[in-house]
Amino acid sequence: MYVRSESIVTKNYKSDKVLEDGVITPNILIKQEDVDNVINAYYNYNGIIKNPLVIFESTNYTSN
Repeated sequence: MYVRSESIVTKNYKSDKVLEDGVITPNILIKQEDVDNVINAYYNYNGIIKNPLVIFESTNYTSN
C-alpha cells in the first residue's frame, strides 16, 4: 500500500541557483499506463513537472 513519499529538491526551474539546503516536495503517484504520456510526449519535451512522479514496477520479471 502506497501512503506517500517526498523528494528533496536542490534546484528548480525558476532559478539557476542551487539550494544548499534541499526543499521537501511531495511526489505524485501515477499509473504505469500514463508514464508515456508524461515522459515521452513530443509536446512535453523540456516540460516542467512541478512535483516528482512516482510509479511502481517490479524488479522481478515474473511479478505483476
